[in-house]
Amino acid sequence: MATLTAADVAHFKDEGFHCGLRSLSSAALLAARAAYAALETKHDRQFLSVGVHNTHLLPWGWAIASSPPAVAAAAELLGSADVVCLGSHVFCKYGPSEEFVSWHQDATYWRLSHPAGSEGEAGRESVVVSVWTALDDVPLETGPVRMVPGSHKAGYLPHELGAAEAQGENLLSQRQLCPVAPEDEATAVSMVLKAGEVCAKRCGAAQCPCDDADRCVRAYPPQASIHDGLTVHGSEPNRSQLRRLGVTHLYARADVVTPKDAWPNSVLVNGAASSAKGALELLPTPASA
Repeated sequence: MATLTAADVAHFKDEGFHCGLRSLSSAALLAARAAYAALETKHDRQFLSVGVHNTHLLPWGWAIASSPPAVAAAAELLGSADVVCLGSHVFCKYGPSEEFVSWHQDATYWRLSHPAGSEGEAGRESVVVSVWTALDDVPLETGPVRMVPGSHKAGYLPHELGAAEAQGENLLSQRQLCPVAPEDEATAVSMVLKAGEVCAKRCGAAQCPCDDADRCVRAYPPQASIHDGLTVHGSEPNRSQLRRLGVTHLYARADVVTPKDAWPNSVLVNGAASSAKGALELLPTPASA
């Protein structure tokens, strides 16, 4: 299934990201929202902002992690049909708030590398890609993810641990900061996304069959952004009255090299597992909803 055009792939390789991937069904969106609503009855907002991990092991989360458009895009950009989901993480910014995410690279602390001898393989710059799927609309005022174009080409960049604490309520666990020059920051692109429209009767169909036109809108798939693990990105505070909810899934080639037990919740989402020495130990495929 081709979900990225040749122009999309060229843009990703040049800029380090792609915005607007139609990533999952409206039915999966509704299930995810319902599951998160249940979490909101059990946990406070501080936990919900960054504390919900590995939802890909749950039925509603697996529907997102294994969605064909997202998996196909990851496979295209990773250069392999054999793809694993390393983990997942829900991010929620309740507004208004001063919480933000400082500039950083995802892959800096993830201890991942290409298989030996394949680093120069044509068309393969990415060792890991992140897909950020919107579960709420993400207009500019909610503090969307911002990407610094072309920053992935610089390789691994130095990060200052704890340096961002003085800036405010940094949501990153280690408060890490990758310094970005003002002229580069000025080029940053905001990942403004739509979570999709769904039938008021919750049929979830792409072409809604409902007969009540006054209560029904045509459904369309939610959007996601996808970025290279080395693309420098961050986000500003959500100072609006809106909630900004999304979930990130991390995809890598099945033959990615990583220290033992570094990614204990990895699951194969496409193709075949690697039999190479030191390959990831994978969990069974989660149950579907």
